[in-house]
Amino acid sequence: MNIYRCYLDRIEDNQYAVLIVDELNREYIMPVDQLPENAEEGTRGNVQIEDDKAVSFVEDKQATVSAKDRISQKKELLKKKKRSEFKR
Repeated sequence: MNIYRCYLDRIEDNQYAVLIVDELNREYIMPVDQLPENAEEGTRGNVQIEDDKAVSFVEDKQATVSAKDRISQKKELLKKKKRSEFKR
């Protein structure tokens, strides 16, 4: 049994979840109905891989909140960043 940290990258056709495992530089597909009820794009968690397939996903709520906060802070910094003075 292999468990890896991952994040939910996207949901395709309201049927399939695409999970990204950075450690393996791979993406795995699993049915949406196997995700926790409130999982959405950006949700962080742990995925269990067996026979090169994602078989379960458990959300890491603390990691999800932390990542969303970090992204919000970066967006705010970009909004405040001075624009170029060159005309296009």
